[in-house]
Amino acid sequence: MVLPSRYEPFGIVALEAAAARRPLVASTAGGLGEVVLDGETGLAFTPGDVPAITQAVNTVLADTGAAERRAIAAQSRLAVDFDWARIAERTTDVYRRSTPGGAQDFSRPKIPTGNVFDLEQR
Repeated sequence: MVLPSRYEPFGIVALEAAAARRPLVASTAGGLGEVVLDGETGLAFTPGDVPAITQAVNTVLADTGAAERRAIAAQSRLAVDFDWARIAERTTDVYRRSTPGGAQDFSRPKIPTGNVFDLEQR
């Protein structure tokens, strides 16, 4: 599974790939950076880094045994770090520790525009 996202708020597709025990190659955008541990549960690269994506995919294809070991580690991690009961418990803890306050304005994240894969623009 190759996830070249430039923006990814959570990374549910990476979790689904882990559940299916598929080798993961993913950018470090947003939640993907928390889901895919580079070299342990998949291979990660900086968003938009085409040579790094290429290298990661070639690494998976060249050593399928190592890719399978990372996929098994990713699947095993689901029960520990991404168990829904545990996530709900952690979320509840955050709410308990929070202090009520007034509304705040938060700016939207800046998402790069353009096609980084369009080589003619370079």
